[in-house]
Amino acid sequence: MLIFKRHHLRSLLGILGLLLGLMVSVSSFAQATPPIGSLLSAPEMETAKTKTKVQDGKKTIWVLSAGGSASDPFTMVVNEQSIVGKSSNEVLITNSPTAQTKVKVAPYLSKTISANYFENMNTTVLRFATIADAAKASAELSTAMPDAQVSLPVVYSLKRPR
Repeated sequence: MLIFKRHHLRSLLGILGLLLGLMVSVSSFAQATPPIGSLLSAPEMETAKTKTKVQDGKKTIWVLSAGGSASDPFTMVVNEQSIVGKSSNEVLITNSPTAQTKVKVAPYLSKTISANYFENMNTTVLRFATIADAAKASAELSTAMPDAQVSLPVVYSLKRPR
């Protein structure tokens, strides 16, 4: 038979209380941002519209939260149709030879986390720390490279196995 002394029981109850508090805070943090593809209600959308607004060409998105690490950041956003999406803070440049693209993106490289050039596909992917930096670069590069397709990709649904 196991006999606990009073101070052992208090320590055990303290640890259990700490674990319970940690579980509650983690679950509330996980629920703070809705998952990709979910639809915000009208009141939730009104709240979202008070947050940071980002323009991607003619599209408007609002920042819900940011996360990830310094080398792998992401931003959760909501679009005008109230659908939650995820951005990897990337600018995608297609239909432009990488040699020409490298010249145009040179001024932005100091703010990028990474730059990947896919010469065989005439595609470049620039990754930034924040979606605001990515959106600014996307807008400026769209003007500087009128023949290229420049976009700020956002994922609004996840593929699920059948």
